Amino acid sequence: MLRGRILTCYLLLAGFSSSASAGDSPFDQVSLLFGGMRPGSGVSTGLEYRNGHFKNSIADLRIESRVSIRLYQRHEIEVIFPHVGDPRVFVELMTSYRSHTQIDYFGRGQDSDEADHANFRLEGLTSFATAGFRPQRDLQFGGRAGYIQSVLKSGTDSGLPSVEERFDPSELPGLEDSPDFFTVGGFVRLDRRDDKIEPRGGGLVELQTVRYLDLGRGEYGFDELDFEAQYFVPLDPRTNLGFRVRTVFTRPFDGHEVPFFLLPSVGGSDYLHAFENDRFRDRHALVMNYHIRYRATPAIRLGAFIDAGVVAPRLGELQLSALALSYGGAVHYKLGTSVFAGLSVGFGREGVRWAFSGDFRF
Repeated sequence: MLRGRILTCYLLLAGFSSSASAGDSPFDQVSLLFGGMRPGSGVSTGLEYRNGHFKNSIADLRIESRVSIRLYQRHEIEVIFPHVGDPRVFVELMTSYRSHTQIDYFGRGQDSDEADHANFRLEGLTSFATAGFRPQRDLQFGGRAGYIQSVLKSGTDSGLPSVEERFDPSELPGLEDSPDFFTVGGFVRLDRRDDKIEPRGGGLVELQTVRYLDLGRGEYGFDELDFEAQYFVPLDPRTNLGFRVRTVFTRPFDGHEVPFFLLPSVGGSDYLHAFENDRFRDRHALVMNYHIRYRATPAIRLGAFIDAGVVAPRLGELQLSALALSYGGAVHYKLGTSVFAGLSVGFGREGVRWAFSGDFRF
């Protein structure tokens, strides 16, 4: 009942904002959002407000609120200074609250048992300050510092046990402490895709490094390296191929641990369609995705995909022979410039998995 009321309120507000945007009104910068939340959240929607004239055009303001059918929540406020002294220098400030009510957990490793399926709840505040340099339109690099609050609770999926019921606490570093972190890192991003929502050509390369410093007892400090590359090839005016590879490596400080909920993972409609969300977790992860997408009508997209993913406790154990494979198809419906809804079916060694999504995953 509560879920239905929340989504109904969002849709009523969205309908009002959409009708108001047709003319000159104070609401013409409010837009309806679909999807965009963490895999496993279920169908989600929300509202976004943008003000490009905040602080006399010195900064842009964005406020976003999303909720899903499973009561996942994300609420953000972001202030962007697109030009700080030099047109190539930018600064971004962002604070968000997130509540993920039923995140899947199966244990660690590529051989984790499907029968150990459990869930947990993660919520808390996240704040980041980013300063970057843009030497050209499609290239940017810079640094980022932030704060991550982690509050762990029992999962809300009534069909699954919560992690503390399924696993021994010694197998779940960070569960009892719920560590908060100060983070600092850098990034470089080259984005030459022809469209950010539905790219048909061009590519993206992004590298991020993050150091997590435990603000509690100092037991969970670690470094993370995240690399992603995407490339898109148009075959004809309606059809294109897409390729992606992503790797995430973590390295704990001497005598420290990586909290179980921050371990890299693969699985779900983001990376491995035929497997449950976050099906495999460990210190290092590698995933590869290939798709072909066809524009059947102005609103409908048909696609087919092949996925492969693997995790390992040590870098040298990321073996291609251990890759979990997935293949299948998807259909997406676009409403305006954004994706309203998507349905995919994946086939793999653990069976068939159907999934709904609110956007293209890449």
